[in-house]
Amino acid sequence: AALLATSGGLAFIASARGLRPPKPHRRGSATNTVMSATPGFFEALSAQCKAKDSYLCVGLDPRTATAEEAHDVCCRLIDATKAHACCYKPNAAFFEAHGAAGWAALKGVTAKIHAVGSLCLLDCKRGDVGSTAQAYAKACYDDLQADAVTLSPYLGYDAIQPFVTGPYAGKGAFILCATSNPSADEMQSDALRDRVASLSSNGGAWGVKTAVASRPLGLVVGATRPAAVSAARTQNGDAWLLTPGVGAQGADASTVVRAALSSSSRDVRLVVPVSRAIMNADDPSEAARKLCQEIRDAISNAPPPPSLTDTLADASRRLSDTMSATFPRTAELLTGGALKPHQAKFVGCVLRSGALKFGSFQLKSGRQSPYFFNAGLVCDGNDAAEFFDAYAAAIQNSGLEFDVVFVDEEFVRTV
Repeated sequence: AALLATSGGLAFIASARGLRPPKPHRRGSATNTVMSATPGFFEALSAQCKAKDSYLCVGLDPRTATAEEAHDVCCRLIDATKAHACCYKPNAAFFEAHGAAGWAALKGVTAKIHAVGSLCLLDCKRGDVGSTAQAYAKACYDDLQADAVTLSPYLGYDAIQPFVTGPYAGKGAFILCATSNPSADEMQSDALRDRVASLSSNGGAWGVKTAVASRPLGLVVGATRPAAVSAARTQNGDAWLLTPGVGAQGADASTVVRAALSSSSRDVRLVVPVSRAIMNADDPSEAARKLCQEIRDAISNAPPPPSLTDTLADASRRLSDTMSATFPRTAELLTGGALKPHQAKFVGCVLRSGALKFGSFQLKSGRQSPYFFNAGLVCDGNDAAEFFDAYAAAIQNSGLEFDVVFVDEEFVRTV
């Protein structure tokens, strides 16, 4: 018999034959990152975080009268904080405001960042397409020598691709996902933020088109919106989250850390940028050290991931009386021990990843549904492993036999 498989299908079909699927990508440290022949920005960032035990990014936003002052202020700050920063984030606008001299100063600051062995994340929020985007990428990477950039996704992947493919494979990109400015909600809905996060995952439409060395695409999520941080992490377990807003904007590190940590792993993919609280401090080095320690403490004190039993029990509690009436056996199955082990893992996986939700949902047909299920949201390596293993167990128990597996072109590209 022959079995047709989609991109996820091959993994669980191979497992049903007694073969193991390719080892899934896991979140977190440098050793768990999607690896490529040429190390990329996020592998280098992982190494910096591990070496310095730091997730603090020092923002460089020099509000000075001249370009020369901007250069000198930033270089002194880099020297003062180099022991505590996993990377630096110069804001291009504060240099561009000084014209050609400011551009030269920015090049000098980038060179200083590299001279102390660190990484330059250029905060430029570019967002154009075609030859214009290519020119922006060339300016950021070839002239300024940045290691990564921030980008606006408003024009779709066309605005992202030139920065993370071709000659710039291995460079990093953080995509604006949820910002915290007062008028953000005029354009950004929760659904839009979720879509940007999902598209950017390694298995999402943007992720699969991105050079392996540039994966995973990062996300910019304002720290003053902890619910948005948590939602982005639920939608995308792959991404490094850049969370501006700690310090002068009022967010605290412990809150953003709790929101950014995965519900299924203690691996950390988080960069906390702080600018004014360090730059304006009497002792910038000590301010950076304290913030770095605050972030470490928040990670250490974060509650452990919920157990499978807790996940199922929580889902059962969230079922309303209406839902219980609609699905009379659902709550009983979730908590009554009636599920087989592979079934329980499957349910826990899709609940944890947000692929399965209970409530009231309008389908594309216009009908109302008491539940929502989208397997495409299972895009994290850990969750995908459980998802595929559950399918493999179901196939093994079914007695089905097959000899040929057909896979789609998209899956071939992703592996």
